[in-house]
Amino acid sequence: MVVKDKKGSYTAIGTIDSIHPRIYIKFTNKTTGSLHAMVKPLPLGSEGNIRFNQILFPNKMADGPFGHDLFIKLKQTGEHTLIIGHSLMAENPHSGRFMVEVITN
Repeated sequence: MVVKDKKGSYTAIGTIDSIHPRIYIKFTNKTTGSLHAMVKPLPLGSEGNIRFNQILFPNKMADGPFGHDLFIKLKQTGEHTLIIGHSLMAENPHSGRFMVEVITN
């Protein structure tokens, strides 16, 4: 994700299905701060078993799982990876398009 919109966030639309059950989103932060990320099934307002499974930090440590919303302090600079997928503990995995928004400050 390389282009910020007018609100200062990065937005992308992707597709998840049984062939591609995990989506990886990488971003680089140059300063420490906070991260707010949201993943939403499309069309907006629909329900879906999709969430942030993990965040991988530059030092190769990980945290997760999370839900549709992710709020976390970024204590390191460098490349971070968000892993989006299904909850294996829930039914009806989402298949189709989704939107993800990432805001760092």
